Amino acid sequence: MQRAMMSASALLCGAWLAVAPEATAQDPRTAAGVAAASAAFDRAFNSGDMVTLETLLTEQTVMVVHGAHLIGRAEVVQANRELREERPGVSMESRPESIQLGPVGWSVASERGQWIERWTQDGEPVELRGTYHAVWRFREGLWAREALVLTPVSCQGPYCSG
Repeated sequence: MQRAMMSASALLCGAWLAVAPEATAQDPRTAAGVAAASAAFDRAFNSGDMVTLETLLTEQTVMVVHGAHLIGRAEVVQANRELREERPGVSMESRPESIQLGPVGWSVASERGQWIERWTQDGEPVELRGTYHAVWRFREGLWAREALVLTPVSCQGPYCSG
């Protein structure tokens, strides 16, 4: 279970967004709006704010990480709660490298980048790093994660040897 929940902390997959022709720099339906939602997700996870985390997920959100397939907002939020209990002090950092908005009218965006997850196990630091791909959906005036795929590419610390 621990390996299956390896990084229920992050979320990802791919798609695009609807940007109305009248969109402005202040309009959240922009790449900057997606980046802000991604940063808000990291802050909510890192502070244990599952209420905010829940608002940043679509009802049908999907998360794939290290062989685990989590389906639906409730399952993803519960997995994040369990991960935080298993790994007190766990933190997640997403580093977006690309955000692409979908065709006008589709209300989707794709975010790709690198993620880092850190915590302490048996008194020693653990650090997981990898790539991610997230799909965001613009709904009810905000961006919410519809899908997340986390692919670990490196691991350091006692967790990694098991």
